[in-house]
Amino acid sequence: MKKVLVLDDDPEIVNHLVKKLNENGYFSIPCYESYEAIKKAHKELPDLVITDYSLSGSNGINFCKGLKASDITKSIPVMFITAYPLDRVRREAMDLGAVDFMVKPFDTAKLLKRISEILNKTK
Repeated sequence: MKKVLVLDDDPEIVNHLVKKLNENGYFSIPCYESYEAIKKAHKELPDLVITDYSLSGSNGINFCKGLKASDITKSIPVMFITAYPLDRVRREAMDLGAVDFMVKPFDTAKLLKRISEILNKTK
């Protein structure tokens, strides 16, 4: 079973994604802050991380930098979902090695399809 870590400071988004991922055969790891997510990523070694750009006290870019700085977690694919569709944010995320970037509000079926495609590439 593929593991997906979900990082967002909005509990509604995390709960929605965890529910949908679990319904579709994934093991979900909910996180609400970047420090917690880094610790869980090291412990759980997820197959994919989904993160928001805007996080309380930090942002997804700093989280991604922390994830990619560790030999243990640097190869974990990262997908951004955000309400900030700015080209600068997208470029910065992709330059850090993000594998995908979706804008909120997102279509859950499309998100699940993209997750499946990403995880099938990283078998």
